[in-house]
Amino acid sequence: MSTSDTAVKLSWRDGSAMFLLLTGLVLIALSVIWPKVSSGRSAWTDEKALAYQSASAELHRLSMQAAGTEPENQTRELQDKLAGAESKYAELRAELDAVRGRPARIATVFRYVGIVLLVGGVLALVARVGGDSADS
Repeated sequence: MSTSDTAVKLSWRDGSAMFLLLTGLVLIALSVIWPKVSSGRSAWTDEKALAYQSASAELHRLSMQAAGTEPENQTRELQDKLAGAESKYAELRAELDAVRGRPARIATVFRYVGIVLLVGGVLALVARVGGDSADS
């Protein structure tokens, strides 16, 4: 028996199945780690944080001022300022929520792509083993 007879021969199908399996496992592991290591800090700057804090404080101040005034005594100016403050706060809040949710969305994509690759690799190996046993 020569060494070439005992050497394990891997076909391109075996190699691609193993590649799919390993890539799928890496992506699934990355999907677990990603939200913890990705802070989203680069998308939410200090200036935006200050603007958000300022908008929140202004909205609070105006809503307290409006709450302390009878509705029939509120001026149109106060109502317009309050509506503008609510709009600015809602806009910044939506942007903050989007930045906070981005790592979770990326992790979800990693997870599902990893699962698909993992299942594809398993199916390829099962088909290969099934094909080998049918040949025997």
